[in-house]
This record gives sequence, structure tokens and C-alpha cells, in this order.
Amino acid sequence: MAIQACRGLNYLHSCRPPILHRDLKSLNLLVSEDFTIKVSDFGLSKILECETLANSKLGTLNWLPPEVIRGEAYTFSSDIYSYGMILYEILTHKVPYEDYSQIDVIRLIDTNERPELPAGTHPEFAVLVKDCWADSASARPSFQVILIRLKQILSGLESQYVDSNLPLKLLKDSLPPQ
Repeated sequence: MAIQACRGLNYLHSCRPPILHRDLKSLNLLVSEDFTIKVSDFGLSKILECETLANSKLGTLNWLPPEVIRGEAYTFSSDIYSYGMILYEILTHKVPYEDYSQIDVIRLIDTNERPELPAGTHPEFAVLVKDCWADSASARPSFQVILIRLKQILSGLESQYVDSNLPLKLLKDSLPPQ
């Protein structure tokens, strides 16, 4: 699911001119019966005509990147931060900052405090999520880089469990052909 969502978002960012989603959250990723993921809700999306967009506070608070909370421009990297929150949701089945008030969420994001990843999280996946959450927008990877890293993590899991009965084939079969 993470790979499919990443592919869809990479496509949007690769369009000419590029499209920024600006309200990326799990509720805007639709899942079909065969577990195909479709990016949806383009109500706040913008076609990027220059390198950055002037910004008002937009999107949904628990997924908002720190630069948007600070009133700075919304860029490609802003969608990356929100995608990192989606990876957190996939991992934990929890909404980011779900137990905090809105003012506390703003403070936590602005002071670079991110949700805690569960113990036992695959180390490379944990690093990827944290890279997406970087406070500095310029330090975040692109969707193209994220896609490569996700595929490497999946490939490593497949080779690690090749001799076990772990049904990774089911996971692989649920992904669309490349």
C-alpha cells in the first residue's frame, strides 16, 4: 500500500506542470477490494507554476508539515512530510498525535517532536519515516527516492524470509505489476 501510494504521489509530482496535493492523509487514499490504492481529494491541490507556492495554513493539522504551520511556502517536500505521517499510520494503525489537543499538535510539530515509532520497527523503515519527517523541507527525500527505498526494504524482507513460511508472496501479489 505504501508503494502504491508513493507511485501515485510521485506521478503527481512528476507531471508537467507538477501537482502538489496539499491535504495528504490516509483518508485521502482510497483502497479498492483488491487493495489497489488511489490518491483522492484534490480540493486543495495546486498545479505548481513556479518553484514554491505562497501559502496559507491548509490541509489537516495532524499531517501538516512544520513549514506550513510556520506560514512558509508549501513545496514538494511538504507532501513528503504528510506521506511520512501516512507511513506512521500504516505501521501503527493510529492517527498521528491522536491524543493531543490542536494547540499541542501545533507545538509538537513546530518543536520537531514526532510520534514515537513502535519498538521493533524495521530499522530501514524507521529511518525512512524519520527522513520524511525532517524539520527542514530540503532534507526530505523525493517520492522517487522513497519508492526506491521502499522497494529495497521489501526486497530485503523477501530475501530474509525466503526459507520461512511467512506469506510475503501474498503481499507481493497484492501490488500491481511494475
